[in-house]
Amino acid sequence: MTTSGSDVGAARRLAADDRPRSFKHRVLVGLGAAVIAAGRWLAAFAGIVIGVVVQACRPLTWRRPVRREFMRTMLLAGIGSLATIVVVAILVGFAAVFQALYWEGVLGQRDEVGRVVVPLIVRDIGPLLVGLILIGRCGSAMLMELAAIRVGGAYHMLDAQGVDPFLTLVVPRVLGLALSSVCLAIIFVAVSLLSGFVLARALDAVVFTLWQFLDRTLGHLVARDAAVLLLKSALIGGVIGIVATMAPLASATAARDVNALVPKGFVQSIVAMLLVSGMVGVVF
Repeated sequence: MTTSGSDVGAARRLAADDRPRSFKHRVLVGLGAAVIAAGRWLAAFAGIVIGVVVQACRPLTWRRPVRREFMRTMLLAGIGSLATIVVVAILVGFAAVFQALYWEGVLGQRDEVGRVVVPLIVRDIGPLLVGLILIGRCGSAMLMELAAIRVGGAYHMLDAQGVDPFLTLVVPRVLGLALSSVCLAIIFVAVSLLSGFVLARALDAVVFTLWQFLDRTLGHLVARDAAVLLLKSALIGGVIGIVATMAPLASATAARDVNALVPKGFVQSIVAMLLVSGMVGVVF
Protein backbone atom coordinates (compact mmCIF):
# COMPACT_ATOMS: atom_id res chain seq x y z
CA MET A 1 0.00 0.00 0.00
CA THR A 2 1.50 3.32 -1.08
CA THR A 3 0.93 6.75 0.35
CA SER A 4 0.55 9.73 -1.94
CA GLY A 5 2.47 12.95 -1.43
CA SER A 6 -0.70 14.87 -0.63
CA ASP A 7 -1.60 12.43 2.15
CA VAL A 8 1.87 12.76 3.63
CA GLY A 9 1.61 16.57 3.51
CA ALA A 10 -1.77 16.50 5.19
CA ALA A 11 -0.46 14.20 7.91
CA ARG A 12 2.48 16.50 8.54
CA ARG A 13 0.19 19.53 8.81
CA LEU A 14 -2.03 17.72 11.30
CA ALA A 15 1.01 16.71 13.32
CA ALA A 16 2.21 20.32 13.29
CA ASP A 17 -1.19 21.49 14.50
CA ASP A 18 -1.08 18.96 17.35
CA ARG A 19 2.30 20.17 18.60
CA PRO A 20 2.12 22.46 21.65
CA ARG A 21 2.17 26.09 20.66
CA SER A 22 4.57 28.54 22.20
CA PHE A 23 3.42 31.33 24.48
CA LYS A 24 4.33 33.90 21.83
CA HIS A 25 2.22 32.10 19.23
CA ARG A 26 -0.79 31.95 21.54
CA VAL A 27 -0.46 35.66 22.35
CA LEU A 28 -0.30 36.58 18.66
CA VAL A 29 -3.31 34.38 17.84
CA GLY A 30 -5.34 35.91 20.67
CA LEU A 31 -4.33 39.43 19.69
CA GLY A 32 -5.22 38.82 16.06
CA ALA A 33 -8.61 37.37 16.99
CA ALA A 34 -9.34 40.39 19.21
CA VAL A 35 -8.37 42.83 16.45
CA ILE A 36 -10.55 41.01 13.90
CA ALA A 37 -13.52 40.92 16.30
CA ALA A 38 -13.12 44.63 17.09
CA GLY A 39 -12.92 45.45 13.38
CA ARG A 40 -16.09 43.50 12.65
CA TRP A 41 -17.89 45.21 15.54
CA LEU A 42 -16.83 48.67 14.39
CA ALA A 43 -17.86 47.89 10.80
CA ALA A 44 -21.30 46.72 11.95
CA PHE A 45 -21.62 49.75 14.24
CA ALA A 46 -20.71 52.16 11.43
CA GLY A 47 -23.16 50.43 9.09
CA ILE A 48 -26.02 50.86 11.56
CA VAL A 49 -25.11 54.53 12.11
CA ILE A 50 -25.16 55.23 8.38
CA GLY A 51 -28.36 53.26 7.91
CA VAL A 52 -30.17 55.05 10.73
CA VAL A 53 -29.12 58.50 9.49
CA VAL A 54 -30.11 57.75 5.90
CA GLN A 55 -33.45 56.17 6.78
CA ALA A 56 -34.32 58.92 9.26
CA CYS A 57 -34.08 61.49 6.46
CA ARG A 58 -36.52 59.61 4.21
CA PRO A 59 -40.19 60.60 4.65
CA LEU A 60 -41.32 57.11 3.63
CA THR A 61 -39.57 55.68 6.66
CA TRP A 62 -42.00 57.29 9.08
CA ARG A 63 -45.02 55.10 8.52
CA ARG A 64 -47.43 54.23 11.29
CA PRO A 65 -45.56 51.19 12.74
CA VAL A 66 -42.30 53.14 12.88
CA ARG A 67 -43.98 56.18 14.46
CA ARG A 68 -45.70 53.96 17.00
CA GLU A 69 -42.43 52.27 17.94
CA PHE A 70 -40.71 55.65 18.16
CA MET A 71 -43.33 56.99 20.57
CA ARG A 72 -43.16 53.80 22.63
CA THR A 73 -39.39 54.21 22.95
CA MET A 74 -39.82 57.85 23.96
CA LEU A 75 -42.35 56.79 26.60
CA LEU A 76 -40.10 54.04 27.94
CA ALA A 77 -36.87 56.04 27.94
CA GLY A 78 -38.09 59.59 28.50
CA ILE A 79 -41.10 59.34 30.78
CA GLY A 80 -39.97 56.10 32.41
CA SER A 81 -36.58 57.51 33.41
CA LEU A 82 -37.80 60.98 34.39
CA ALA A 83 -38.24 60.28 38.11
CA THR A 84 -34.79 58.73 38.39
CA ILE A 85 -33.24 61.65 36.51
CA VAL A 86 -34.89 64.16 38.84
CA VAL A 87 -33.73 62.34 41.98
CA VAL A 88 -30.14 62.03 40.74
CA ALA A 89 -30.15 65.67 39.61
CA ILE A 90 -31.29 66.80 43.07
CA LEU A 91 -28.46 64.82 44.66
CA VAL A 92 -25.94 66.35 42.26
CA GLY A 93 -27.34 69.80 43.02
CA PHE A 94 -26.92 69.22 46.75
CA ALA A 95 -23.43 67.77 46.35
CA ALA A 96 -22.00 70.16 43.76
CA VAL A 97 -24.00 73.36 43.35
CA PHE A 98 -24.83 73.86 47.03
CA GLN A 99 -21.27 73.13 48.11
CA ALA A 100 -19.92 75.60 45.57
CA LEU A 101 -22.38 78.29 46.70
CA TYR A 102 -21.58 77.67 50.35
CA TRP A 103 -17.81 77.84 49.99
CA GLU A 104 -18.12 80.76 47.61
CA GLY A 105 -19.73 82.73 50.43
CA VAL A 106 -17.30 81.49 53.08
CA LEU A 107 -14.18 82.28 51.07
CA GLY A 108 -15.55 85.52 49.68
CA GLN A 109 -15.09 84.47 46.07
CA ARG A 110 -17.52 85.35 43.31
CA ASP A 111 -18.92 83.51 40.31
CA GLU A 112 -17.15 80.23 41.12
CA VAL A 113 -20.38 78.35 40.42
CA GLY A 114 -20.80 79.94 37.02
CA ARG A 115 -17.17 79.56 35.98
CA VAL A 116 -16.47 76.02 37.20
CA VAL A 117 -19.44 74.00 38.43
CA VAL A 118 -22.08 74.86 35.85
CA PRO A 119 -19.92 74.13 32.77
CA LEU A 120 -18.85 70.87 34.40
CA ILE A 121 -22.46 69.80 34.92
CA VAL A 122 -23.53 70.94 31.46
CA ARG A 123 -20.63 69.47 29.50
CA ASP A 124 -19.77 66.28 31.39
CA ILE A 125 -21.76 65.26 34.46
CA GLY A 126 -25.23 65.73 32.98
CA PRO A 127 -24.85 63.77 29.72
CA LEU A 128 -22.83 60.98 31.35
CA LEU A 129 -25.21 60.40 34.26
CA VAL A 130 -28.20 60.49 31.93
CA GLY A 131 -26.45 57.94 29.73
CA LEU A 132 -25.77 55.64 32.67
CA ILE A 133 -29.40 55.81 33.76
CA LEU A 134 -30.61 55.07 30.23
CA ILE A 135 -28.27 52.10 29.98
CA GLY A 136 -29.54 50.66 33.24
CA ARG A 137 -33.24 51.34 32.72
CA CYS A 138 -33.71 51.09 28.95
CA GLY A 139 -30.66 49.61 27.27
CA SER A 140 -30.76 46.25 29.03
CA ALA A 141 -34.56 45.98 28.75
CA MET A 142 -34.43 46.80 25.05
CA LEU A 143 -31.67 44.26 24.48
CA MET A 144 -33.66 41.48 26.15
CA GLU A 145 -36.81 42.45 24.26
CA LEU A 146 -35.06 42.27 20.89
CA ALA A 147 -33.38 39.00 21.85
CA ALA A 148 -36.83 37.51 22.51
CA ILE A 149 -38.04 38.84 19.16
CA ARG A 150 -35.03 37.32 17.39
CA VAL A 151 -35.36 33.92 19.03
CA GLY A 152 -39.16 33.76 18.99
CA GLY A 153 -39.41 34.12 15.22
CA ALA A 154 -41.07 37.54 15.09
CA TYR A 155 -38.00 38.90 13.32
CA HIS A 156 -38.40 36.50 10.39
CA MET A 157 -42.18 37.00 10.47
CA LEU A 158 -41.72 40.72 9.83
CA ASP A 159 -39.35 39.97 6.99
CA ALA A 160 -41.80 37.47 5.48
CA GLN A 161 -44.59 40.07 5.59
CA GLY A 162 -42.48 42.53 3.61
CA VAL A 163 -41.73 44.74 6.62
CA ASP A 164 -38.12 45.81 6.95
CA PRO A 165 -37.00 44.80 10.48
CA PHE A 166 -34.32 47.49 10.41
CA LEU A 167 -36.92 50.23 9.94
CA THR A 168 -39.32 48.80 12.49
CA LEU A 169 -36.96 47.61 15.23
CA VAL A 170 -33.74 49.61 14.94
CA VAL A 171 -34.41 53.11 13.56
CA PRO A 172 -37.18 54.19 15.99
CA ARG A 173 -35.33 52.82 19.01
CA VAL A 174 -32.04 54.54 18.20
CA LEU A 175 -33.68 57.88 17.40
CA GLY A 176 -36.06 57.63 20.36
CA LEU A 177 -33.19 57.08 22.77
CA ALA A 178 -31.20 59.93 21.21
CA LEU A 179 -34.07 62.41 21.58
CA SER A 180 -34.92 61.17 25.07
CA SER A 181 -31.31 61.61 26.14
CA VAL A 182 -31.30 65.24 24.98
CA CYS A 183 -34.54 66.07 26.80
CA LEU A 184 -33.46 64.31 29.99
CA ALA A 185 -30.06 66.02 29.97
CA ILE A 186 -31.70 69.45 29.79
CA ILE A 187 -34.02 68.53 32.66
CA PHE A 188 -31.06 67.20 34.63
CA VAL A 189 -29.11 70.45 34.32
CA ALA A 190 -32.11 72.60 35.25
CA VAL A 191 -33.08 70.50 38.29
CA SER A 192 -29.53 70.25 39.60
CA LEU A 193 -29.03 74.02 39.47
CA LEU A 194 -32.41 74.82 41.03
CA SER A 195 -32.10 72.21 43.79
CA GLY A 196 -28.65 73.47 44.77
CA PHE A 197 -29.89 77.06 44.94
CA VAL A 198 -33.04 76.14 46.90
CA LEU A 199 -31.00 74.29 49.52
CA ALA A 200 -28.48 77.12 49.77
CA ARG A 201 -31.29 79.64 50.13
CA ALA A 202 -33.07 77.55 52.76
CA LEU A 203 -29.90 77.34 54.85
CA ASP A 204 -29.13 81.05 54.37
CA ALA A 205 -25.91 80.25 52.52
CA VAL A 206 -26.78 82.85 49.86
CA VAL A 207 -28.56 86.19 49.97
CA PHE A 208 -29.25 86.81 46.28
CA THR A 209 -32.48 85.94 44.48
CA LEU A 210 -33.15 83.20 41.97
CA TRP A 211 -32.90 85.59 39.03
CA GLN A 212 -29.56 86.88 40.28
CA PHE A 213 -28.38 83.29 40.69
CA LEU A 214 -29.40 82.41 37.14
CA ASP A 215 -27.72 85.54 35.81
CA ARG A 216 -24.48 84.73 37.65
CA THR A 217 -24.44 81.09 36.59
CA LEU A 218 -25.89 81.00 33.10
CA GLY A 219 -24.09 84.20 32.17
CA HIS A 220 -20.84 82.25 32.01
CA LEU A 221 -22.24 79.67 29.60
CA VAL A 222 -21.44 80.15 25.94
CA ALA A 223 -23.01 78.71 22.82
CA ARG A 224 -20.33 76.03 22.71
CA ASP A 225 -21.42 74.67 26.10
CA ALA A 226 -25.03 74.36 24.95
CA ALA A 227 -23.91 72.73 21.70
CA VAL A 228 -21.79 70.22 23.61
CA LEU A 229 -24.73 69.37 25.89
CA LEU A 230 -27.09 68.74 22.98
CA LEU A 231 -24.57 66.94 20.77
CA LYS A 232 -23.08 64.76 23.46
CA SER A 233 -26.49 63.80 24.85
CA ALA A 234 -27.85 62.91 21.41
CA LEU A 235 -24.78 60.85 20.51
CA ILE A 236 -24.76 59.02 23.83
CA GLY A 237 -28.44 58.13 23.51
CA GLY A 238 -27.95 57.01 19.92
CA VAL A 239 -24.93 54.89 20.82
CA ILE A 240 -26.88 53.17 23.61
CA GLY A 241 -29.68 52.39 21.16
CA ILE A 242 -27.28 51.04 18.54
CA VAL A 243 -25.52 48.72 20.99
CA ALA A 244 -28.85 47.53 22.41
CA THR A 245 -30.16 46.64 18.95
CA MET A 246 -26.97 45.41 17.31
CA ALA A 247 -26.10 42.58 19.70
CA PRO A 248 -29.40 40.61 19.76
CA LEU A 249 -30.27 41.12 16.09
CA ALA A 250 -26.84 40.08 14.80
CA SER A 251 -27.56 36.35 15.02
CA ALA A 252 -30.12 34.04 16.59
CA THR A 253 -27.32 32.05 18.25
CA ALA A 254 -26.10 35.08 20.18
CA ALA A 255 -29.65 36.14 21.06
CA ARG A 256 -30.38 32.79 22.73
CA ASP A 257 -27.69 33.32 25.36
CA VAL A 258 -29.34 36.27 27.10
CA ASN A 259 -27.38 35.74 30.32
CA ALA A 260 -24.15 36.48 28.47
CA LEU A 261 -25.67 39.01 26.09
CA VAL A 262 -26.89 41.49 28.73
CA PRO A 263 -23.56 41.97 30.58
CA LYS A 264 -21.73 42.16 27.26
CA GLY A 265 -24.14 44.79 25.96
CA PHE A 266 -23.87 46.74 29.22
CA VAL A 267 -20.07 46.88 29.01
CA GLN A 268 -20.14 47.79 25.32
CA SER A 269 -22.61 50.60 26.02
CA ILE A 270 -20.43 52.01 28.81
CA VAL A 271 -17.28 51.89 26.68
CA ALA A 272 -19.01 53.41 23.65
CA MET A 273 -20.55 56.16 25.79
CA LEU A 274 -17.19 57.11 27.30
CA LEU A 275 -15.53 57.10 23.87
CA VAL A 276 -18.22 59.39 22.45
CA SER A 277 -17.97 61.71 25.44
CA GLY A 278 -14.20 61.87 25.14
CA MET A 279 -14.24 62.53 21.40
CA VAL A 280 -16.82 65.31 21.71
CA GLY A 281 -14.80 66.84 24.54
CA VAL A 282 -11.62 66.77 22.46
CA VAL A 283 -13.28 68.30 19.40
CA PHE A 284 -15.15 71.01 21.33
